[in-house]
Amino acid sequence: MTKLSFRNVPSSVPLKVLRSAGLWYAEKLMGRRLAKNLSVKVTFIKDYQKKTGCSGTCIWEDDYIRPREFVIELDASDSAEIILQNLAHEMVHVKQWARGELK
Repeated sequence: MTKLSFRNVPSSVPLKVLRSAGLWYAEKLMGRRLAKNLSVKVTFIKDYQKKTGCSGTCIWEDDYIRPREFVIELDASDSAEIILQNLAHEMVHVKQWARGELK
């Protein structure tokens, strides 16, 4: 199972919902075998979009060739629906990095 951790979770989305969604996205996008070997840290930052110009980012923390450790940053100011959509979008990038589809 993918190791997921969350920091500064906004009150608009329960942690249980975020964890469930993140695990579901990982398994559907990457399959169980790859997903169980990943570690994803999700950090919420207030007004992230105003500060950076984007709603979220995803980057690897370990080796850039087929990495297994990732950091996702999301805007804590967004609604629950937008946060879940952005988490799904950034999990696509996790899949792309993990499979070597991004360089």
